[in-house]
Amino acid sequence: MRWTRPLLFSALLVFLALSQSGCLLAAAGAGAGAGMMYVKGKSTDVLEASPRAVAEATEMAMKDLGIAVISRQASDVDASIVGRTATDAKVDVTVKSETQTMSKIFIRVGVWGDDVLQWRLLKQIRTNLGLPASPTTNTS
Repeated sequence: MRWTRPLLFSALLVFLALSQSGCLLAAAGAGAGAGMMYVKGKSTDVLEASPRAVAEATEMAMKDLGIAVISRQASDVDASIVGRTATDAKVDVTVKSETQTMSKIFIRVGVWGDDVLQWRLLKQIRTNLGLPASPTTNTS
Protein backbone atom coordinates (compact mmCIF):
# COMPACT_ATOMS: atom_id res chain seq x y z
CA MET A 1 0.00 0.00 0.00
CA ARG A 2 2.85 2.43 0.71
CA TRP A 3 4.09 2.26 -2.87
CA THR A 4 0.75 2.87 -4.64
CA ARG A 5 0.56 6.59 -3.87
CA PRO A 6 4.12 7.36 -5.19
CA LEU A 7 3.49 5.12 -8.19
CA LEU A 8 0.25 6.93 -9.09
CA PHE A 9 1.90 10.32 -8.57
CA SER A 10 4.85 9.31 -10.78
CA ALA A 11 2.51 8.03 -13.50
CA LEU A 12 0.61 11.32 -13.42
CA LEU A 13 3.86 13.31 -13.75
CA VAL A 14 5.03 11.17 -16.68
CA PHE A 15 1.66 11.62 -18.41
CA LEU A 16 1.76 15.40 -17.91
CA ALA A 17 5.33 15.62 -19.16
CA LEU A 18 4.52 13.66 -22.33
CA SER A 19 1.31 15.56 -23.03
CA GLN A 20 2.97 18.98 -22.66
CA SER A 21 5.80 18.51 -25.17
CA GLY A 22 4.38 21.25 -27.41
CA CYS A 23 4.75 23.77 -24.59
CA LEU A 24 8.33 22.67 -24.07
CA LEU A 25 9.07 23.37 -27.73
CA ALA A 26 7.49 26.81 -27.41
CA ALA A 27 9.59 27.53 -24.32
CA ALA A 28 12.73 26.43 -26.16
CA GLY A 29 11.81 28.73 -29.06
CA ALA A 30 11.28 31.64 -26.68
CA GLY A 31 14.70 30.95 -25.16
CA ALA A 32 16.30 31.06 -28.61
CA GLY A 33 14.63 34.43 -29.27
CA ALA A 34 15.99 35.78 -26.00
CA GLY A 35 19.48 34.73 -27.08
CA MET A 36 19.09 36.74 -30.27
CA MET A 37 18.18 39.87 -28.28
CA TYR A 38 21.24 39.39 -26.08
CA VAL A 39 23.53 39.41 -29.10
CA LYS A 40 21.89 42.51 -30.53
CA GLY A 41 22.06 44.70 -27.40
CA LYS A 42 25.70 45.81 -27.51
CA SER A 43 27.37 48.90 -28.92
CA THR A 44 30.61 48.63 -30.87
CA ASP A 45 33.20 51.06 -32.18
CA VAL A 46 36.74 51.01 -33.54
CA LEU A 47 39.18 53.19 -31.58
CA GLU A 48 42.65 54.36 -32.47
CA ALA A 49 44.35 53.02 -29.33
CA SER A 50 45.73 49.81 -27.86
CA PRO A 51 43.53 47.58 -25.67
CA ARG A 52 45.55 48.63 -22.59
CA ALA A 53 44.95 52.33 -23.31
CA VAL A 54 41.25 51.68 -23.95
CA ALA A 55 41.02 49.77 -20.65
CA GLU A 56 42.54 52.70 -18.74
CA ALA A 57 40.24 55.18 -20.50
CA THR A 58 37.25 52.92 -19.76
CA GLU A 59 38.08 52.71 -16.07
CA MET A 60 38.36 56.52 -15.88
CA ALA A 61 35.09 56.91 -17.85
CA MET A 62 33.26 54.54 -15.50
CA LYS A 63 34.50 56.49 -12.49
CA ASP A 64 33.42 59.77 -14.16
CA LEU A 65 29.91 58.35 -14.70
CA GLY A 66 29.64 56.91 -11.18
CA ILE A 67 29.91 53.28 -12.28
CA ALA A 68 31.74 51.03 -9.81
CA VAL A 69 34.58 49.11 -11.47
CA ILE A 70 34.37 45.46 -10.38
CA SER A 71 37.20 43.96 -12.41
CA ARG A 72 39.76 45.00 -15.02
CA GLN A 73 42.13 42.83 -17.04
CA ALA A 74 44.16 44.12 -19.96
CA SER A 75 46.89 42.93 -22.30
CA ASP A 76 48.27 44.03 -25.66
CA VAL A 77 45.77 41.72 -27.36
CA ASP A 78 42.52 42.28 -25.47
CA ALA A 79 40.92 43.73 -22.36
CA SER A 80 37.85 43.19 -20.21
CA ILE A 81 36.35 45.70 -17.78
CA VAL A 82 33.26 44.93 -15.70
CA GLY A 83 31.34 47.49 -13.67
CA ARG A 84 28.03 47.96 -11.87
CA THR A 85 25.69 50.93 -11.93
CA ALA A 86 23.88 52.24 -8.84
CA THR A 87 20.89 50.07 -9.79
CA ASP A 88 23.23 47.05 -10.00
CA ALA A 89 23.09 46.77 -13.79
CA LYS A 90 26.18 45.02 -15.13
CA VAL A 91 28.37 47.08 -17.46
CA ASP A 92 30.52 44.80 -19.59
CA VAL A 93 33.24 46.28 -21.82
CA THR A 94 35.36 44.04 -24.03
CA VAL A 95 38.23 45.30 -26.19
CA LYS A 96 39.97 43.32 -28.94
CA SER A 97 43.03 44.39 -30.89
CA GLU A 98 42.40 44.94 -34.62
CA THR A 99 45.93 46.14 -35.47
CA GLN A 100 48.81 47.47 -33.37
CA THR A 101 47.15 50.89 -33.17
CA MET A 102 43.42 50.04 -33.56
CA SER A 103 41.06 48.26 -31.19
CA LYS A 104 37.43 47.23 -31.41
CA ILE A 105 35.31 47.90 -28.33
CA PHE A 106 32.07 46.17 -27.33
CA ILE A 107 29.88 47.70 -24.61
CA ARG A 108 26.76 46.16 -23.04
CA VAL A 109 24.77 47.47 -20.09
CA GLY A 110 22.45 44.98 -18.44
CA VAL A 111 21.09 41.91 -20.17
CA TRP A 112 19.33 43.59 -23.09
CA GLY A 113 21.56 46.65 -23.50
CA ASP A 114 20.98 50.31 -22.68
CA ASP A 115 21.80 52.35 -25.79
CA VAL A 116 21.82 55.70 -23.98
CA LEU A 117 24.23 54.68 -21.21
CA GLN A 118 26.36 52.69 -23.66
CA TRP A 119 26.67 55.76 -25.90
CA ARG A 120 27.51 58.02 -22.92
CA LEU A 121 30.20 55.60 -21.76
CA LEU A 122 31.67 55.31 -25.25
CA LYS A 123 31.65 59.10 -25.65
CA GLN A 124 33.53 59.47 -22.33
CA ILE A 125 36.04 56.76 -23.32
CA ARG A 126 36.73 58.55 -26.61
CA THR A 127 37.19 61.85 -24.74
CA ASN A 128 39.61 60.20 -22.28
CA LEU A 129 41.61 58.86 -25.23
CA GLY A 130 41.76 62.32 -26.85
CA LEU A 131 39.59 61.20 -29.77
CA PRO A 132 36.62 63.13 -31.17
CA ALA A 133 33.58 62.54 -28.94
CA SER A 134 31.40 61.65 -31.92
CA PRO A 135 31.70 57.86 -32.15
CA THR A 136 31.04 55.77 -35.23
CA THR A 137 28.89 53.57 -33.01
CA ASN A 138 27.22 50.49 -34.35
CA THR A 139 24.52 49.10 -32.08
CA SER A 140 24.41 45.47 -33.08
